[in-house]
Amino acid sequence: MKKTLACILALSFGVCSFSISAKTPEYPFDWLKYPEKHQNFSKQYNTYINNNKIMRNVDWLQTLSLGTPIESVGDTGLVRLWSCKPHDCGDNSINMLYNKSTGQLFGIYETIDRNDGSTVSVIFGDRDADNEQLLMSIKDL
Repeated sequence: MKKTLACILALSFGVCSFSISAKTPEYPFDWLKYPEKHQNFSKQYNTYINNNKIMRNVDWLQTLSLGTPIESVGDTGLVRLWSCKPHDCGDNSINMLYNKSTGQLFGIYETIDRNDGSTVSVIFGDRDADNEQLLMSIKDL
């Protein structure tokens, strides 16, 4: 208790200092919520979603409100963005690779057809055989 009080007093007089070195993770919804920061991604993503007859009417794709932190994919220059429908992640997800330097976006949206139970997959974006193989290999991580 004495150490805590001493540090609080020291901080108030500028004697002690500390820093948090861990970077706050970004999520897919951050990239859509603040398009000025990730303008190229937001523009491409919205174009792909709105031009696809299956994806344009899926509400949760407009916000990507639930997802995992955006992560780098090794030394490829790519980042992975993954999101899913709240309360129904198992049946509705979107998995994307984005190249920050070239602005290329590639992804796959998957859902379950409620009529017959089959998986509906929509592949969109800048298709590249290597990126497609990479995306398929990490899509269920």
